[in-house]
Amino acid sequence: MSFLYTFHRDLRSNNEFYVAPTYNYLIENGFSVETMLIGDHGVAVHGLGTPKDLGDFLCHEQSIQVAVNFKTKLGLLPKK
Repeated sequence: MSFLYTFHRDLRSNNEFYVAPTYNYLIENGFSVETMLIGDHGVAVHGLGTPKDLGDFLCHEQSIQVAVNFKTKLGLLPKK
């Protein structure tokens, strides 16, 4: 929900979407934002800030499906 809020309002910085504005939306709407360790970088956690980061992420089959599902949900790919 919070990403869709920023996406549909085109809230970009340097022509990119960032995670932090979605935290602001959540906090403003009464949600709590916390951090939690979920795994090692490159295994369970992937940075997506550079083309290399994205390439490393997309080397995992599961990651490709996540990306396709996300683009489909945003209406950036046709639904099957």
